[in-house]
Amino acid sequence: VPHPGASYNPDYEDYQELLSKAHEVEEKKLLEEKKLQKFEEEIKKVDPKTLERTWLSEMSEGIKDKEELKEEEEDGDDAINAEDLDRISVNPPVRRESKKTRTQRNKEKKKKMQEKLKAQGKMDKTKANEIFRLKSMKAELDEREADLQRKAQERRQKWQSQGLQTRKLGRLKFEEPLLEIKLSGELEGSLRKLKPEGNLFVDRMKSFEKRNIMEPRQEAKKYRKYKRKTVIKRSHKV
Repeated sequence: VPHPGASYNPDYEDYQELLSKAHEVEEKKLLEEKKLQKFEEEIKKVDPKTLERTWLSEMSEGIKDKEELKEEEEDGDDAINAEDLDRISVNPPVRRESKKTRTQRNKEKKKKMQEKLKAQGKMDKTKANEIFRLKSMKAELDEREADLQRKAQERRQKWQSQGLQTRKLGRLKFEEPLLEIKLSGELEGSLRKLKPEGNLFVDRMKSFEKRNIMEPRQEAKKYRKYKRKTVIKRSHKV
């Protein structure tokens, strides 16, 4: 719905409100243009050789990192090969003095059995703790499911509340159309004397975009078409 101040015979307050909005839009546009102009001036001040050196240094850093990583991998492979060679060795001969007695063997067997029983006890204790935690785990799962349902409900409510608001449907963001306002000297008391302004088709398209019926569009860029060049091959020349 157009602003009341856009009428051909508006009230003073509505007209002043629309005029102030148009003034704010123009000020914002001028500020953005100044920022862009300042940025372009700063870029022009930079020496092209400095830009080239900066670009080369950034690209060379990536190459150095790749070379260092490759060298580290090669060093790691060499270390692994050296360890493998150390493992491949002939076992020393067994001497009579190094042979274990029956008592020593029994002690080792008893020690291994104790370690095995200890490990088995740890496993049994872990299983008992897991069984004991089943109730708490079930309570945690129930709480998590309730939390997910609550978040889903919040998302549905948010979606319903934003039903009348403009959302981002595509790559481009919706932009409000320019305010169509006439100056005080252009206002006429009669609709027949009013000079037409704006485009009805553009207004309908913007209305569709604002109501989330259609995604925002922009004018296609025009690319320069070069004239086709015809070349006769040397082998085809007579």
